[in-house]
Amino acid sequence: MSIFGDSYPKCYITSGSDILLENSLLEADYVVPQTLEHVSVLNGNINYVTLDDRSEMNLTVYLYKYDDPVEKFAEIKTIKGQEVVFYPHADGEPLKDRIGGVALMYVEEIKPFYLFQTTYYDALKISLKSKGTTRLTALAQSMWGYGFNYGDYYGSGM
Repeated sequence: MSIFGDSYPKCYITSGSDILLENSLLEADYVVPQTLEHVSVLNGNINYVTLDDRSEMNLTVYLYKYDDPVEKFAEIKTIKGQEVVFYPHADGEPLKDRIGGVALMYVEEIKPFYLFQTTYYDALKISLKSKGTTRLTALAQSMWGYGFNYGDYYGSGM
């Protein structure tokens, strides 16, 4: 059993509908560090500013496993370029921002590709990026009840 849930991923569109991604594989990168580099034009000194982490998700959706792959593709295609609330597991919590609120994800790319067939697309790649900063320990707030920054102060290692 996973600490975040056992079910398949799900996207909640802010207009009020869910897109269930039952036949998909999630590749989650919950901690993508953000660092800005500033190079001085006067003397060439470099300064780095470390920001909070962001999250990136890549999903592979196996269209051939659905009863009507064309309908599922049409449903998924509508979210390209939109903001969604992403649930890594439909039976768990959505991805959280650094203060424990719901994080919005931007659907950057939906790209069909050939997996087993050469005549029609039978799989999709979906790329999502968080719009704001995220923290994996914020997801732990509802699981253990310690609050969003418990792991930061007491060394959860996340």
